[in-house]
Parts: sequence; C-alpha cells; structure tokens
Amino acid sequence: MHRKMIYLVDAILIAGTLALLIWAFLFTRPVLGEPADGSVITGAVLFSFEKGDILLIDEAPDFGSPRRIPVRDNALVVLEPGTYYWKVEGAVSSEVRTITVDSLVELKVRKSAEGYDVMNGGTTRLRIETYSQGILTGKIILEPNEAENAEGDKFIGAQDE
Repeated sequence: MHRKMIYLVDAILIAGTLALLIWAFLFTRPVLGEPADGSVITGAVLFSFEKGDILLIDEAPDFGSPRRIPVRDNALVVLEPGTYYWKVEGAVSSEVRTITVDSLVELKVRKSAEGYDVMNGGTTRLRIETYSQGILTGKIILEPNEAENAEGDKFIGAQDE
C-alpha cells in the first residue's frame, strides 16, 4: 500500500513537470511574423513578432556577434545589403529565419542657401520627384552617394528601376 502511494506521487510529479514543460515551450516561445524566412527586401526591414524582448540580427547563422535590439513586438531596422539571420529571445528563443537585403533606399534632404541639397544615401539608383505647392516641378536621377541642389517644398524618392 505504501509503495502504491509512492508510485502515485511520482506519477503526479512527472505528469505535472511534463505539462509545465509543454506549456513553457508552446505558450512562451516568441511568435515570428514578418519578414518570412528567405525574404528578399529593399530598404528598411520591419520585423514583427510577439512574446519577445530582444531581436537578434547577425550575418552568421551561429549568432557569434549579433546586433541585439531590445524591443517589444515590432522593430524597423535599416540594414546594409547582404544576407542576415534573425531570431527573437523571450522566455525561450524563437526559430531562426534568413533574409536578404538587396539594396538600401535612402533619400537625404538638407536645406541650403540655394534651396535644398538632395542626396542618395542608399546603395541603389534613386528617381526623385520634386514638388512646389503640390505641383510636380522636376525629376532627378541620382546614383548612390550623389547629390544635387533642387528647389521645391516636397521631395519623393524611389528606387529607379
């Protein structure tokens, strides 16, 4: 009788421990949203996830020297062109995903004495439309790190295809 009671207590402890481990694995693991594994992205990357505290991004799959970004749920990150591995840490770590950033689109605008200096700060050719009081007044094509003076009150840049 005494032995049956010990087996019963052991069985309850083992079942409780297994239930707790299953709960911890299924319900506390970060849930990854975007970007999907294998995505190819142009420009800034929006990482969306739930149940995580730290976003880790690295160029190596072993995360030897990751960029650690403390956030909750979402993060917008500008990355140089290349292939990256990312995961999220919370109570436990998420799965690892891979993304490729193929180009960086960045338009820099700075006021100057003659109007504005517009500069392509990205890694791909930009097509820039200039506007004055809502009316399209010109178009400029800039290579990476090229700048030009422009007049207007609104500048819209996009990757030139």
